[in-house]
Amino acid sequence: MGLFQIPLFFFSMKYFRKMKNFGQYLQIMND
Repeated sequence: MGLFQIPLFFFSMKYFRKMKNFGQYLQIMND
């Protein structure tokens, strides 16, 4: 359980960071 949660946590952090960057990109395009 712990061994599965650790990679999943890192993956979700990477994915969240990508979505955040994508959101900033959309804001720049809208400006």
